[in-house]
Amino acid sequence: MQEMILLDKASFEYLYSFQPQATDMRAHELYPFAKQFRQGDDRQTIESILRYCSDIALHYDVPLEQMHFGGTEMEILNWGTDWCADMARVGAVLLMCNGIPARIVHLVNPTKAYNGHVVVEAYYEGKYGICDFIYGYYFYDGKPLDAYELMHNKQYLDG
Repeated sequence: MQEMILLDKASFEYLYSFQPQATDMRAHELYPFAKQFRQGDDRQTIESILRYCSDIALHYDVPLEQMHFGGTEMEILNWGTDWCADMARVGAVLLMCNGIPARIVHLVNPTKAYNGHVVVEAYYEGKYGICDFIYGYYFYDGKPLDAYELMHNKQYLDG
C-alpha cells in the first residue's frame, strides 16, 4: 500500500511529465482480435473500443452468485462482465494492442467504504485522457482530459 500513488500536486509531475512508449503487445492473446477496432486515428479507435466494451457491460445480466471473477482478458470477454475493474483491464489491453499507451486508474471516495470506480487513462493526441469502459465515455474538450484535470475542474463532471 505504501507504494501506491495518490494523485495530488506532488505526484502530478511524476505521473504526467513524460510521453509513454507503446508496449509491444504482439504476443498477447487478444492482439489479433484487437485489430478489428483500429480506426482512422487513435481517438476513433478509442471510441470503437469504448462502444464494444460498454455494450458488454450494458447487456450483462448475471446474478452475483453465478459471476466469474478474475481470469485472463480473453476469459473476461468470453464470460462477460459489468465490473469496472475487469472492463478497465480489457479496455487497456485492447488499447495497447492498437499501439495506444494506457494505464488503469482507481477512483475512490476516501470518506465512504466501497465507493469507487476503475477507469483507464489512454495516451493520445499528446496527453492522457480518461476512458470509462463501463459507460462508454471518454472525457474530451478539444483535447483529452486526464484524471488530474477532472479532479480540479469539476465543470467537466457536470451533466
